[in-house]
This record gives sequence, structure tokens and C-alpha cells, in this order.
Amino acid sequence: MLDLEGLKPNRVTVFSGLQACGQSNDLLFGMDVHQFIIANDIEMDLPICNLLIALYAKCGSLDYARELLENVRRMKLLMVPLSLGTCFLDL
Repeated sequence: MLDLEGLKPNRVTVFSGLQACGQSNDLLFGMDVHQFIIANDIEMDLPICNLLIALYAKCGSLDYARELLENVRRMKLLMVPLSLGTCFLDL
């Protein structure tokens, strides 16, 4: 990820990056963004979790998608069933 003289990506930036990765099926960069989120303590809120799950599922990494979904369930976030259904439609 880019670090320009004190400017750091935030939730909005990583959200946009994950959307782009999902649309272009770029699993490797999406995984880099995921690692960046973790390393920089960016909040893993519901929209970001949904994008990550959709990215992993769409790119065929169902193990990562399932692991993330289980972690979200443990955090007791409510998942919208429709968003999960649509991510598997593109497989």
C-alpha cells in the first residue's frame, strides 16, 4: 500500500480497494489489503467483512471466506443473508 508523507489509507480507502479487487478478481492484491487492514488496526466493520468474504468466495478461496465468516460470527456481527448469497452467485 502507498504511504505518501504521512498520508495513510483509512477505512474508505481499503473499502474502495477491496471493491476494485473483487471486480477485477485480484485475489493477491485483495489479500495484501486484508493484511494491511490487520497490520494497521483498521476497524473490520460489517461492510469491510462482507467485501472480504465476497472477494475470497468470488476468487475461489472458499476456505478463507469460511474462516472470515466464522470469525465474524464469533464477533456476533449480524450478516445480511442477501450479501452472502450474491457473492456466491458470481462463482
